[in-house]
Amino acid sequence: MPASSSRFFQYRAIDGNGRMLRGTLTAADEREAALRLQTDGLTVVELSLQGVKSSQARGEVSDDVRVAILQQLAIMSRAGVDLLEALESMATGMSGPAAPRIMQVAVRLRRGEPLSEGFKAEFKGYPGYVHALLQVGEATGRLDRAIDDAARQLAFELRIRKELGNSLAYPAFLVIAGCLAIGFLFYDVVPKFADMIGENVSELDGLAKLVIGTGMFVRSQTLMVVSVAGSFLALVVLFLSNSAGRRSVYDAALNLPVIGGILKSRERATWARILHLALANGVSLLDAVRLASASIPAGSFQRSLSNVERLIRSGRRFDEALADHRLLTSLDRSLIGAGLRSGALPAMLAAVAERYDEELRDGLKRLTSLVEPIAIGVVSLIVGAVAIGLITAMSSVYESVV
Repeated sequence: MPASSSRFFQYRAIDGNGRMLRGTLTAADEREAALRLQTDGLTVVELSLQGVKSSQARGEVSDDVRVAILQQLAIMSRAGVDLLEALESMATGMSGPAAPRIMQVAVRLRRGEPLSEGFKAEFKGYPGYVHALLQVGEATGRLDRAIDDAARQLAFELRIRKELGNSLAYPAFLVIAGCLAIGFLFYDVVPKFADMIGENVSELDGLAKLVIGTGMFVRSQTLMVVSVAGSFLALVVLFLSNSAGRRSVYDAALNLPVIGGILKSRERATWARILHLALANGVSLLDAVRLASASIPAGSFQRSLSNVERLIRSGRRFDEALADHRLLTSLDRSLIGAGLRSGALPAMLAAVAERYDEELRDGLKRLTSLVEPIAIGVVSLIVGAVAIGLITAMSSVYESVV
């Protein structure tokens, strides 16, 4: 290995006698460094590039990697692989920021800490229900099933986000391209027409006057226009980076046609599936309701679920508490009621989740079919208005000359 490709790594590791060792070694990457330490019989506690803080060296773990970690751990657990061995194998087989985090979970497990606590400490990006399901699996002795359920739900949510992103990618491209085209028209094309018209600009009226005047203003005040647009975008980003801002936007989106239906279907599908998974893994109904409520975004639905939890505490049946707040359709409530009476509530909740999943997919299709023509129509309308304004202005000038 060429010397130029080697980097210095600082490490803390535990030897076979339980002593904590600190040192530095050279390796091509983090994975090779971890393998070399393991070959020497050391258990890695911390590993980072020399001169770089551990948190910076490890970085953020992507959503795809988070799902892959749970999926691999579930497969190994079902195959009967020891949990500690599975974690160490995954740590040596992965590259990037996930490897040292998994190794640190293994170190915590070797110390006697539960898996759920290790994941909660090392992986901050997992939703709360993942840690809760791991705790339930540890308490009931069905950890492999809990890991598998958490992986499936996380993969489902990631797939939905990707489908939504893919659905909006082309319309977003159309809007951006249209805005750039409109900006070019007002900055370059319209001012040239204004120069051709000359002194007759003051005689224009209506749409022609608006188009020419806007183009002349954009050309003369370009810096101010760009500054205002940049400031507006910065304010939007700042607003959305705040949790209260995101919540207000989310609440407003719930009242929009089509988009509101998609968000509501997603809320109810997530709630029903988490409730199903919690009950199937042995969680009590009240704790399962609390866990499912915490897994959905803050909003009117979550606030209503808090009232449902309060009614259950007061002795009301689950389906009756849902009926009081009309959170679900009568069909869904009847399924839940039948599940309560027959002892098959988890299965009924799974059926409810599947129904809302179908509504969610249908909503995404409708959104895609509506947003594209709306985006094209709005951009075409503005470009057409500019073109008509320019033609009208030239016609007015021609008539005045003739």
